[in-house]
Amino acid sequence: MFNGFELAFDNTIYEALLLVFIILIVTGFRLIEKWRIDNYGPMLAIAVFLFPLSYFISSFHAVTAYNAHLMTYIAFGMAGFFCFGLFFSEQARDWNRLAFILQLSGYAIVLFGFLNLFGQHYYPSAIWYTSGQNRLASVFQYSNTYAGYLLAMLLTTVYYTVHVQKKGWRLLHAMMLVPIWVSLLLTYSRGALVVLPVLIVIIIPFIRLHRQILYLLAIGFAAVVSFILLNPLTRNIDEIADVVLPVHTQKRPSLLSVWDKLPLESWLFLIIPSVLTACAIMLLFPIADRWLEKKLASLTRRRWGGLLFSLLLIFAGAIGVVVLVTDNGIIEFLLPNGLADRIESINFEQHSVLERFTFYRDAMKVVADYPLFGTGGGGWSAVYEQYQNNPYLSRQAHSFFFQTLVEIGWIGFLLLMTFICVIFSVYIYLFVKKKELRGNHFVFFIFAISLLVHSLIDFDMSYMFVSSVVFLCLGAMIGPFRSQLNVKRWELAGESSWRYAYPVFLIALATFLFVFTFREYSAIRSYDHAMYMAVEEKAPLQDILEPLEQMIAISPNQPEFTLRKIDWLSQGYYQTMDPAYLTKIQNAILALKKNEPYNRDLLLAEYRNFKNLGSYNKAIVALEEGISKFPWDIKFYEAAMLEYANDRNGQTDVQVTARNQDRVLELYSEVKTRMTMLKDLPEQQLQGRDFGITPYIRQAIGKVYFDQQDFEQAVQILQPLADGANLEEKDPVLRKGIIYYLAAMDATGQDIDQLTEKLILPDHEESSLLIELREKIEMLR
Repeated sequence: MFNGFELAFDNTIYEALLLVFIILIVTGFRLIEKWRIDNYGPMLAIAVFLFPLSYFISSFHAVTAYNAHLMTYIAFGMAGFFCFGLFFSEQARDWNRLAFILQLSGYAIVLFGFLNLFGQHYYPSAIWYTSGQNRLASVFQYSNTYAGYLLAMLLTTVYYTVHVQKKGWRLLHAMMLVPIWVSLLLTYSRGALVVLPVLIVIIIPFIRLHRQILYLLAIGFAAVVSFILLNPLTRNIDEIADVVLPVHTQKRPSLLSVWDKLPLESWLFLIIPSVLTACAIMLLFPIADRWLEKKLASLTRRRWGGLLFSLLLIFAGAIGVVVLVTDNGIIEFLLPNGLADRIESINFEQHSVLERFTFYRDAMKVVADYPLFGTGGGGWSAVYEQYQNNPYLSRQAHSFFFQTLVEIGWIGFLLLMTFICVIFSVYIYLFVKKKELRGNHFVFFIFAISLLVHSLIDFDMSYMFVSSVVFLCLGAMIGPFRSQLNVKRWELAGESSWRYAYPVFLIALATFLFVFTFREYSAIRSYDHAMYMAVEEKAPLQDILEPLEQMIAISPNQPEFTLRKIDWLSQGYYQTMDPAYLTKIQNAILALKKNEPYNRDLLLAEYRNFKNLGSYNKAIVALEEGISKFPWDIKFYEAAMLEYANDRNGQTDVQVTARNQDRVLELYSEVKTRMTMLKDLPEQQLQGRDFGITPYIRQAIGKVYFDQQDFEQAVQILQPLADGANLEEKDPVLRKGIIYYLAAMDATGQDIDQLTEKLILPDHEESSLLIELREKIEMLR
């Protein structure tokens, strides 16, 4: 359930939202009986809706209306998860069940990852092959987000291992320590390894002193076992991937039986050490627990005993980091080459850090233009190319907090941050003060803080599953302490008839959201059917346009529907040359552009349609708009410079022609300026997309120089087109550039006969154009 702001992801999101809103309706009916405004808990249940309200307000001036509405629905869904967590975790039985479900679902995700690693199952991108490494991603299909989730799983599993009393459950949790550690290492996520010690330092002070030591011992013991396993496991995994993964075999996935040599060996490598680790913990930790509790009793009674240990931990951790960074031999000895290389490269000068800092600076540029209410949901994906420092491609800001700030502005962002801070402050205060109410609900704190901290540096919260877990846990952190949040002066108000207002509001809101979400969902399903009719059934144009029009009527802001209609109408025009199609296309473009002004495909469709209509001035205006909104897209520069250089308006006005030529040179200068900017990037930072002087730009500039009689400049800029060219070159634009090159050479007095024979087809219109240009030169002389 990744929200990538593309139609391919939306169907699953809407399905999940429908289920969420049904749960919210059920929650509302349950609250009719028990809702009371007699403590701060219900007030938080009201306050959480300020988050979706911020998205709703920002949607009125959104830069992408469809994505703004989608994010509004998602934000309401997150508020619903908070309410569910708040009201269904008041009793120990309830919060234990909720925590149990979270933990077991996590274990299932971990095991699912190993099924893909060892070749018994194939899920697209569960193994993410990049930079020559097979990175584990499991159901998330993105290794860094999976690593963030594994951080939460690791820390909660260790907590259960140390604290749970029932031996069967302790054994289960202890057995999962090594698989989770191995999974985390196989994501090859540097950010997760950097965040892990930070999270440990945050969590440790809330645990009793003697169990802090056990907590660290469990993490360290499982880590050592995992490091030992990693080399043989990695070798097996790479060999399995060479057989199974399509990226390696260039064929369909070829699954392996668990009884095949490599998978069986790999499962044994994983299971036997996991069981042995669990047995060691089961035998030694109860003894160590009693011994440490006795030895540290005096220090435990001191108020700052636990904090002192945390400070010592920070100091020891700092020393360990220094040792690892300065002595690469330790890392190389313990870890496989690929992982060792990634860990050794952890510094503030590596490309992923530099790129993230660039994203964040660019995000603040957007915020400067949309400070109060932001760009609306999906705003970053729509406008980031207008503000970017270099031509990277990233529809995510790689930080939940920066992306949220872009989307809902400072007002919404501060409301959200205040809400989150209040939740954590209340929980920490009550956890410290009310020792008798402490319990396994602490895992909700671990889940929430782990995922939020990691989402500082990545887009984990763009996964609806992750954001749902976070908001569920935020609510479940407060639920167990609701009895401690009573306000006496509100008790009488809690019995008034107004107490029914919130449950009724919740039911009405969820019903309203369910209806609109179902409309969007049904439109996508119908769109899929229309695509099937077009591709598989080869249905006539009119038969597939009619249902598409109905979908657009249901969801007029969905850009893919209208763009598909434009594409089909364009095909109809090219087949019939009926200008009526062009009018329909223009009407569709105008209707969508009001709500999707930053859609690149829409701008290109507008440009092509104006050319088909013969409105070349308007076509150039569309290209200029593209350059202003996508200043690092070299394709817009190419098209605009060619249009200006070719001067297809049939202008006889010398001043207009001169202005067009000047604009070509201005755009050429802009391209060169931006190329200089790219040279100033740090050496380690990746540039992103290609941006430079392309053959099409050379053709446009060469023609302008030729028309201005600057023949030497024309030869210089056009020469690369001719170098290595031959009669097989088919691109008409480049062929024309070669002709201008030959004519410019002729104008400078150079012999072009041999090149002409090599590059120009005899008895062809190219020969006629070359003769025409040479005659023009003679007249000028």
